[in-house]
Amino acid sequence: MTERRSGNLIIMTKRPRCGRVKTRLAANIGDTAALEVYRSLLDHVLQLAVDVQRQLDLTIWWFVADDSGLTWAQSFTPPSHNRRSQNGTDLGERMFDAVSTAYAENPAPLLIIGCDCPELSINKLTQLLAAVEQNDAAIIPAHDGGYVALAMTKPLRELFFGPAWGTGTVLSKTLKIARQHEYSLAQMEPCHDLDTVSVLARFPQFNPKAKPD
Repeated sequence: MTERRSGNLIIMTKRPRCGRVKTRLAANIGDTAALEVYRSLLDHVLQLAVDVQRQLDLTIWWFVADDSGLTWAQSFTPPSHNRRSQNGTDLGERMFDAVSTAYAENPAPLLIIGCDCPELSINKLTQLLAAVEQNDAAIIPAHDGGYVALAMTKPLRELFFGPAWGTGTVLSKTLKIARQHEYSLAQMEPCHDLDTVSVLARFPQFNPKAKPD
């Protein structure tokens, strides 16, 4: 049984494999360089998760895109973190399954993130948690029309079924669904997903070619 804590941090991720991660970025910088960028983002999220567990008393959940990734996740993450396989035919189904699984074991507020945002920090996640004390949900938009983090008091199914995942309308559709179902949803300042060369240039610490030998 999972130890009960004051909230849940759910991380949607995949095993780092050349040619299978950061494919939009790889089209410009190559598969090998894109893999290194992704590894840097994973390291960033791992450190964030460790800090969040210690400072905010959250249960940490890594949901990995395929069963074969669980072996990698077990070696990559600390023993105190939970690791599960993602289930569902699209991103919305997989995220809803993740928040439902976490909430069933630890019925407390939920934060869900991916491994694409170099700007996520413990301060931003703290702000999200504070926002859901007064709202049903809170969101950090992405500059590309999606979002980089979503918090909620409990699993809100409707938010995950409706958006056209992978498009620039995800945020606007999510906000529309929230209004239709009368969910109060707070918006934070937007952040970047690291999916393009122009965004990579803003965060050279994640660029293997920019690091000194």
